[in-house]
Amino acid sequence: MIPPDFGALGTELFDAALQTVAIGVVATAIGVVLSVPLGLMAAVNCARR
Repeated sequence: MIPPDFGALGTELFDAALQTVAIGVVATAIGVVLSVPLGLMAAVNCARR
């Protein structure tokens, strides 16, 4: 129990950690793609009147 035996999990632990990082990267990229145009449209000095 203490210290934890990560060898018992095999590659499942590494695969889960890699998937978690991939989800974070994709979510960040989607957030950037959506926020940059929205921020430019909302900016007073860039928006048309």
